[in-house]
Amino acid sequence: MPSSAIKRYKFEKEIFNILSCICAVCHRIRYLPDGRGPNIIGAFTKTVILVQCKYHKRRRIGLESVQKLERLLSNFPKDTIGILVASSKNKFNYGAIERVRTSELNIILTDKKHLCTDLVHFSTNHRVQTPLNLDFNFKLTDALLIVAVERYQDLYDEKIFGQSWPNL
Repeated sequence: MPSSAIKRYKFEKEIFNILSCICAVCHRIRYLPDGRGPNIIGAFTKTVILVQCKYHKRRRIGLESVQKLERLLSNFPKDTIGILVASSKNKFNYGAIERVRTSELNIILTDKKHLCTDLVHFSTNHRVQTPLNLDFNFKLTDALLIVAVERYQDLYDEKIFGQSWPNL
């Protein structure tokens, strides 16, 4: 495995570990090399979150990454939060920042260091309030996660942490 792939894998695992500490439900998803689908799906304060990890040493993260996340978010309830996590906040270019600023969807651009504080701040101050997150129960979130996993299962490597997928 090339060293860049190992670094991306380690970065994704670090982000998963951070989110596992603060999320009610959190699953790491393996995906096809073309990058379709989220790296991590979870639930935070009554809301589904989709996380895309972007570990780039030299390249900046642009508009295309935000647009991919927007397309993914369009398949989920309106209050779903999409998160692009980079190795540093200065990795996002102007196009990506402007797209998120003007988007009607709930998107956070952040880095590993600020992930928790940005997610808490966003979820308490900016999120669209809908019946889904006002009247929440874990069964509903689990059902949404199962639907999401089933929807994207054909895109993913059928393993999470070396274990086969459960029969859903």
